[in-house]
Amino acid sequence: GIGLPEEKVLVMPDGVDLSLFKNQEAITGGSTFAEVLNKPAGKAWAVYAGHLYEWKGIRTLLDASRHTPIDLEIVVVGGLPEDVARWKSYCREGCLRSIRFVGHICPTQVPAYLEKAEVLVLPNSGKTDISRYYTSPLKLFEYMASSRPIVASRLPSLQEVLVEGHDAIMFEPDNPVDLGEKITSLLKDPSVGVTLSQNARRKVEGYSWEARAKR
Repeated sequence: GIGLPEEKVLVMPDGVDLSLFKNQEAITGGSTFAEVLNKPAGKAWAVYAGHLYEWKGIRTLLDASRHTPIDLEIVVVGGLPEDVARWKSYCREGCLRSIRFVGHICPTQVPAYLEKAEVLVLPNSGKTDISRYYTSPLKLFEYMASSRPIVASRLPSLQEVLVEGHDAIMFEPDNPVDLGEKITSLLKDPSVGVTLSQNARRKVEGYSWEARAKR
């Protein structure tokens, strides 16, 4: 459409800085930042990291809290202050419990939250084309690099990278019941999550910024 020959156009997904996931103690300052995380004893974490726009699926994730075990805490990392306030209000009005909003943090600190999670959630909505077809979430590759199991929406944009049952569990987009059930299944059988996360970690080596620059 802009006069460039097709062979000069290369479409590639986003990538990840793998060095952020190799030595978290050095990056975060060791035990000092780990204490800030304040993960309660006996609690499992399902972590989401990113913006809180509607098309990112945050509503589905929050509603899924009704369908997860009582010992699970949903941890939401990131979001603009006004969006955090909006969704906190949504949780209060809906009496949604066991949800923690961390707010915006330094990007180099995000891996510490991801690596403490039992499950990482990528709940993109299927209601918009940008989410279904055109997004390439940075968080996807950070999730893969963290070596933690991923539950993601079954969408073409995510299936360009993830293979269901191989490196992620997928759920029906915009379905909080299905999302809750998929999260619960990973908590009940951690061995499945180990296999998924190992496969994802191997695959993400091909999505580093270095690999992308070479291509």
